Amino acid sequence: MNITTKLLTREERGKNIPARDIFQFNPESFWVKSQSSPHGGYSVTNFGGKWECDCPDYRFRQMPCKHVYAVEAALKPKPKLILSVWEAPQ
Repeated sequence: MNITTKLLTREERGKNIPARDIFQFNPESFWVKSQSSPHGGYSVTNFGGKWECDCPDYRFRQMPCKHVYAVEAALKPKPKLILSVWEAPQ
């Protein structure tokens, strides 16, 4: 049997973190619950327009991690659903 597993990018993994796992302290500071530890989490902070995280991935790479992508996704405005009623011409 051939099983193919798609590897998700950091951005995709970040966007998959549920909003309930992201806590905002102020406009520039968030805490994102760890996806692998029930008691852990990471601080994501905006310093002069650049998001930084205290997780090992970000500290090692100095590039956006899944926690940064999760915060960015949570901050994006959600599209509003507009319903309208269509009436057939008489």
